[in-house]
Amino acid sequence: MNILNLFENTVENYKDKIAVCDDIEQLSFLKLKNESLKLANTIKKINDTKDVPIGIFVNRKITSIISILAVLYSDNFYVPLDNKTPKEKLESIIEETQMRIIIDLENENTQDLNVTLINKYDDEIGVYNLDDTNDKPLYMVYTSGSTGKPKGVLKSHDAMISFIKTYIDKYQFDSNEIIGNQSPFFFDAAAKDLYLMMLAGSRMEIIPSRLFSYPYKLIEYLNQKEITFISWVPSMLSIIVKTNTFEDIMPTTLKKVFFVGESFPIKYLRKWLEALPNIKYVNLFGSSEIAGVFATYDIKEIKDDQLFLPMGKALDNCKVLLINDGNVLSEKEVLGEMYISSDALALCYYKDEEKTNEKFIYANLDGQGTKRYFATGDIAKYDEEGNLVFVTRKDFQIKKMGHRIELGEIESIANKCELIKQSCCVYLEEKQHLKLYCEVFDPQTSTKDINVYLKEHLSDYMCPNKIIIMDELPLNANGKINRTYLKELR
Repeated sequence: MNILNLFENTVENYKDKIAVCDDIEQLSFLKLKNESLKLANTIKKINDTKDVPIGIFVNRKITSIISILAVLYSDNFYVPLDNKTPKEKLESIIEETQMRIIIDLENENTQDLNVTLINKYDDEIGVYNLDDTNDKPLYMVYTSGSTGKPKGVLKSHDAMISFIKTYIDKYQFDSNEIIGNQSPFFFDAAAKDLYLMMLAGSRMEIIPSRLFSYPYKLIEYLNQKEITFISWVPSMLSIIVKTNTFEDIMPTTLKKVFFVGESFPIKYLRKWLEALPNIKYVNLFGSSEIAGVFATYDIKEIKDDQLFLPMGKALDNCKVLLINDGNVLSEKEVLGEMYISSDALALCYYKDEEKTNEKFIYANLDGQGTKRYFATGDIAKYDEEGNLVFVTRKDFQIKKMGHRIELGEIESIANKCELIKQSCCVYLEEKQHLKLYCEVFDPQTSTKDINVYLKEHLSDYMCPNKIIIMDELPLNANGKINRTYLKELR
């Protein structure tokens, strides 16, 4: 049984229920299925293939959801693409995947690409046979590679089913849930919203991107659409409290606020809890190499001296081990790399056997038999309650003048400062310089003020060589701080 089999069950149970809405239209589950089948029929007429990649220029329209389902109904897997991706990068992806078709129903990409572009579809469903294979490819997302070349992470139907069923059971999602989608569909984080809608029968509201620049209007929209659940990046949630929006308008229907993708500054999370204490707050932690997430932390309170949130504990479909020098750790406060075994692991890095074998390994790490593990590159420890606590990335750990330094630790301390809204620390290897970029509350704040605070709370070798105050830290398309851009600034 695969994703489409489960989606068909949802359609059967909720034919006339609204499945997905954007700011212009809405579709019932049955209508969504039928429109997808029409586009699938068009795909098959052009290229009657199986289990090959088909690109989709996705946006914040229902047509993106139709396109995703159509590719699955055509018996292939989809590759979500940002239509603003530079041509050179698109051509690299097309060449690597040998992609022959890209769907662009909104006609938003004008680049001349060596593929067949589908920008409309026939009003004919055609004949289709539903394959129930579950270990076949579902979709592939491209992530930034350490070498600068993006790598394709290929995920299966089976992996997504494993995650979504566990997610639904743990947090009691059902057909009454109304999802407020924030993450763009070319980012992996959006898959949680999409497949929650498809398998639980929930309604998904695709929130217009323009609203995220206007917090009052954003909350107004959440209330109008009666949205009950959001899973957003912390920077988006932070903007709402940084602008004191709750003094003017409050969410009236929200029941669950989840966040994923980066650390949520405690001072902003505390404001959410103070304003809306009866909402369920959950910190999610995942990786592109696993469907969904592998650890969650339910937030009940925040201690006065707390600097950061734990990742929490592994979901029931995952097992996480901390490994140091080949040994499995169980002691508190000892650092190790996280290794994950789960049915939700990705299939591979597309057409990169060497990288796949390096990161996805078969081993008997815990003495309980050989399993397939993903070596995450995340360095973590256990706290006193047995929660996993993220410390740093292997590639965020730098060495300066003989000292090992965690960039995340510098940011955590800086973000605790009442002068600072948020910060980002980067390291320039050639100069062995640490640079701290900051947003501040008061424009009169000086770098000297910040430096005094940091010298009181950081060891000398961890203090930034330069502090730069910015009106706003640059964000990428998913709302995360754009570290690459900051590192390239001179």
